[in-house]
Amino acid sequence: MEKSERERGSHISYMFRLPFAAGSVFSASMLDTLLYQAFVKEYMITFVRLLLGIDQAPGSGFLSSVSNAFIFRFFKNIYKAHAPMPIY
Repeated sequence: MEKSERERGSHISYMFRLPFAAGSVFSASMLDTLLYQAFVKEYMITFVRLLLGIDQAPGSGFLSSVSNAFIFRFFKNIYKAHAPMPIY
């Protein structure tokens, strides 16, 4: 598919490469768009901070510790032995 995109003159072929598909690459156009949106929409910085896990929204999930008794056990066994654990 990458070859056919390149033959058509498209520059989208880079999106099929592993680092880009895994989300570990930022392009200049992505950052430019994000900066513009942050300037125009005041909630954008808060939104990005929530996406990155820097901030928490009220009522959102939280981290908790897991005791050694639960390590290497299947979720279904933990669920059967203890109270229901909701997944959001």
